[in-house]
Amino acid sequence: MISDDEIRQILKEKKKERDGTGAELSSNSLEFYKQHIKTIYKNVISNNNNIKRKKLEPKLYVIHKLDIINNIKSYENPKVKTNLYSSLYAFTNDKDYQDLAIQKQKEYQMIVKKQERTKTEEENWITRKEFMNKLEEHKLIAENLWSSKSDNYKYTMKELLSIQNYIILVLVSHIYFPIRRSEDWTEMKIRGDIDREIHNEIDGNRFIFNKFKTAQFQPDKRQVQTIKPALKKILDKWISINPNEYLLINAKQQKLNHTTFYQRLTKIFGGKKVSVNMLRKLNYTEGYGLAYRKSKNKRDEANTLDPEIYFEKIKALLAEACEVEKQLANDMKAGGSNIRNAPHYEKLFT
Repeated sequence: MISDDEIRQILKEKKKERDGTGAELSSNSLEFYKQHIKTIYKNVISNNNNIKRKKLEPKLYVIHKLDIINNIKSYENPKVKTNLYSSLYAFTNDKDYQDLAIQKQKEYQMIVKKQERTKTEEENWITRKEFMNKLEEHKLIAENLWSSKSDNYKYTMKELLSIQNYIILVLVSHIYFPIRRSEDWTEMKIRGDIDREIHNEIDGNRFIFNKFKTAQFQPDKRQVQTIKPALKKILDKWISINPNEYLLINAKQQKLNHTTFYQRLTKIFGGKKVSVNMLRKLNYTEGYGLAYRKSKNKRDEANTLDPEIYFEKIKALLAEACEVEKQLANDMKAGGSNIRNAPHYEKLFT
């Protein structure tokens, strides 16, 4: 087995092989690929008694390509398959993995365009109303704990985690801003040694995001988002009783990560596999989806009219559709999404 730093170094070297000497991977991409490479090693290579060569290196993933592909086939979600194949390509530069990554990405984009749910999402889907009921339930729990304690009371870990459930739901509620990915919050520091070029933080009435999925596509590699007063009041209250360095923590007072954030959501919703991606899709389907269909209907109507006769009406319909699409694109950007990859808005900024 090799160290995480050695895996990162291989990924950097493979990137330069693909794209030239000056090519670099972002820190987020390095962590993303590294984690998937280690997962595949654990699930396929280290558990296979027929594999003699145990050292984690690119050649191993090419030699045992068939075993790895057969394992990935067992995953139901094409997005997960895309991530695994993309990581394998990044680690090996093997064209078969590249082709498979492209194929699965196309399958996933078709699901997104059709607004279809995966099998797991179908089995665990919740409505917006169910989400809001759960939010109200945990709001009452948090407020009861807050109101029943003195100002200098030291909260137990159990009490802190109960209140934190409310904070998590607030952050993914889509009430104060479009839902961001879990990493945006698990990497947010609230005190201690904060590097303002690296960490996510709260600066006055602003969220500062240095670590988020699409940082590489932002002009200054960061996002700044104003915190609405109602949300700022909730967060200030939480930060005042949370003695830790990070905004969100586990029972051992360590920061949450992507997996533990997902586990918290699953526990909050009584065992349902509710992920941030699912909540983003929920709000897209019941929120953004309505606006997108409005835009599409206007474009479809414009396409049925004879431009020789209805030029002005066509022009007006397309202008209305464009305004709706711009608002959607801005909302997606505010949620940390990469507009270049948004299937419905690919022509918006060309």
